[in-house]
Amino acid sequence: MFTMTYILTNIQKTTTGGVTSRITKIVSHPSYVAKTADNDVSLWQLTTPIQASVNSSAIGFATLPLQDSDPAADSVATVSGWGLTSEDGTKLPTDLLKVSIPVIDRATCSTDYAAVSSSGCSTTSSTWEI
Repeated sequence: MFTMTYILTNIQKTTTGGVTSRITKIVSHPSYVAKTADNDVSLWQLTTPIQASVNSSAIGFATLPLQDSDPAADSVATVSGWGLTSEDGTKLPTDLLKVSIPVIDRATCSTDYAAVSSSGCSTTSSTWEI
């Protein structure tokens, strides 16, 4: 485990640009499993707000649904990151990648993806507090 005290924001390459902000708190998903990376997501509280980018190709901020509700089925979500792009991949990209995916309802997700991922569909709500 390592402690991160700063984050670089508003970047699309891991090698250039960005704005540094101090991290004051990190809250990991309550069901995170390090061995399998299930629920590998966390909330970060920063000392300064992240400013929206003026770059037209930048990925916008997420709009979260209300507590105890889901995004509308058939809406589109954008997923982004510098993670691996295949199960057997070993090289991380230097460019921020993104993909737009359709949102499916919980029942369909639980039925169709239960064998694929234990964290891909959430059937219970969790309360996270910063």
